[in-house]
Amino acid sequence: MSYMAWGSIRCFGEAVRWLLFGQIAVADFAGNSRHKLEPFSSPVGVVPMDTQEAPVSRSGQCLCGGVRYQLEAEPLSFMFCHCRDCQTVSGGGPAAIVMLPKPAFRLLQGTLKTYSKRSDRGNMAHRRFCAECGSQILSELDARPRFVFIKAGTLDDPASLTPRANLWIRSAQPWSAMDRTLKQFETEP
Repeated sequence: MSYMAWGSIRCFGEAVRWLLFGQIAVADFAGNSRHKLEPFSSPVGVVPMDTQEAPVSRSGQCLCGGVRYQLEAEPLSFMFCHCRDCQTVSGGGPAAIVMLPKPAFRLLQGTLKTYSKRSDRGNMAHRRFCAECGSQILSELDARPRFVFIKAGTLDDPASLTPRANLWIRSAQPWSAMDRTLKQFETEP
């Protein structure tokens, strides 16, 4: 699916890219897509990426290559999540996650298995992974149904992204290196 419209808004004093897929204004993190976002409005919880001319396609895969996917829009944000569930999934430190609108994720090859668990906030989190090698590919949160959260390490070119925030820092381990120049959130925005 290609984007139908794009532009920018202001949030936390920074320009943020927005995309419009049909009636879904993907920069609306409050989950209320029934109204259109106007340029320079302020959706709730946006941790911005740098703005660019237009969206670019990205791809990624699991460790064994059995699962391949494509992102048909630029990520809205790149963050490190220090919640206990992400620490468990990552094997110790935070999970590096990129957020994008759900319609922009396209599974090209393979099948994803799902493990669902109630999050620290009490909402269901659905973690999707390769059935063969176990690589975590993405998470979906019932609290943010219009978005997917891709594990950054599964992207073919994760070095091209710039992290913007640390989430759930109250759960971060004291031995986990944390970039304090990024936006810091005790839980989540």
